Amino acid sequence: MKRRVMSLATALSLVSCWAAMLVWGRSHSRSDAVKFQRVLDAGQPLKVLTIVLYSGAGCVEVTLAKDVLYWPDQLELPGRSLYLSEDRPAHPVSAPINLGWRRRFAGFGVTKDWSNKPPSLTLITLPGVGRLMVAKPVGWTESFRAVWVPYWVFVVMFGVMPGRRVYLWWRGRRRKVRGVCVECGYDL
Repeated sequence: MKRRVMSLATALSLVSCWAAMLVWGRSHSRSDAVKFQRVLDAGQPLKVLTIVLYSGAGCVEVTLAKDVLYWPDQLELPGRSLYLSEDRPAHPVSAPINLGWRRRFAGFGVTKDWSNKPPSLTLITLPGVGRLMVAKPVGWTESFRAVWVPYWVFVVMFGVMPGRRVYLWWRGRRRKVRGVCVECGYDL
């Protein structure tokens, strides 16, 4: 029974390793992102929690942001989920934006921004309406956090068990050819 469970776990690990390698290769030519939004406060301004799962540029990233938007009452509130994709992706946090701090090492990364402030208000004139005070951007990001992990970590993690299994098979076969015990290597 234990041998069957280990064989099944090894097979699942091998399939997961292959899948991680395929997605890793694909992520360098095409990106995928799924964006989930939840309205925290429906007043004015609108407060929205945004979670983004991103795959591209050789990594997988999870982003958590709290946005403040000036949303007109006649428009429908932002949707719950959205799928985005692009060719030849750049890393999403590689843009030259002012982030609080950023740490990178061996493809891993963490970013946190806590210093975003509301935009300054600007006076504009609309024909038939008059003068209005509006924010130049219609919203801003109140807080932003992102964590990304390179795909090679998943390939190594899922490749350990099948690699060990292949090594044990190869070692047993070599011992059998030499005429020693397959389990312990004792000279028979």
